[in-house]
Amino acid sequence: MGEDQLYILAYKFYKRECTSEENELIKKWLNADPSNKVIFQKLLKTLETSSTVNFDVWTPDVEKALSNVMLAVNAKTPVFKLNIYLWRKIAVIFILIFGIASVLLNILNIPLIPGKGNYIETVCEYGEKAQIILPDGTKVWLNSGSILKYPSNFSNFKREVDLTGEAYFDVKKNNHSKFKVNASEIEIIVFGTQFSVSAYPEDNKIKTYLFNGKVSIRQNKSKEILNPGEQATYYKNKKQLLVDRNLKRLPSTWKDGKLILRSESLLQLTKILTRRFDVNFIFKDEECKNYIYSGTIENEMLPDILNAVSMASPINYSIEGENIVLKSKNK
Repeated sequence: MGEDQLYILAYKFYKRECTSEENELIKKWLNADPSNKVIFQKLLKTLETSSTVNFDVWTPDVEKALSNVMLAVNAKTPVFKLNIYLWRKIAVIFILIFGIASVLLNILNIPLIPGKGNYIETVCEYGEKAQIILPDGTKVWLNSGSILKYPSNFSNFKREVDLTGEAYFDVKKNNHSKFKVNASEIEIIVFGTQFSVSAYPEDNKIKTYLFNGKVSIRQNKSKEILNPGEQATYYKNKKQLLVDRNLKRLPSTWKDGKLILRSESLLQLTKILTRRFDVNFIFKDEECKNYIYSGTIENEMLPDILNAVSMASPINYSIEGENIVLKSKNK
């Protein structure tokens, strides 16, 4: 079964629109290879978690749906998933489907989440990226492991969103309505500009980098103004907001498939790779976490990155079940 046909059948199955012949085709494909069951289950999960539009006021029962085509869910997940680009393509296709529908419903002023104050929550899981167009025309690129919450319609004088994780914003200019991003313990206020924010809950730092325009960063009584090429970093443990006005290189342009490392520890790098490729890392030796790396990773597959890490430092890696185990070559 080709990828395009698989996407269409999975979507129709999710919508309960499959014919008996299509259900039989799905059943045969699932039984052809154990890994197909995992792929189909992830497709349904992507549909369920990515959709913020209530098309038919129906919440799918994934387990029941899978049983309808005799899908055995009791089998364990395959040893390791390296075909990340398949999942990336799947995620982008479905997020675009629901993103377009969301924009149309906003134009028609139709409530998207009945009974929940008309707020939309876009969840971008590990291994995925998403592009969202907000009601005012602002474009947002959402990175892996991130959540963006925003109203279905902005008021004339207030545009406000909540971010958990990482995003790049291209804010539609409106001198009469400021645009505010709530990112954990800080607020970022703009009128129209391009900037990126990294605010993962597990990270100690919240970073804001400005590409164009001007932004105001606020944390309690602290306030900083950023100009293009400057980065504000808020340290959660110290409750301190600092600004670097002399960055030599741009921060990670992850939305274009590029990752720039500037003296990053292996521990931090594994966090980034976990989000990007939806994998788990285990350190056998604590000293490995402190190795420092600099360089550029551009559209590389996970094995290539792991091999580069192994060549650049005294580290071996192995795949054990669903985990990537890192250990020192010296032990």
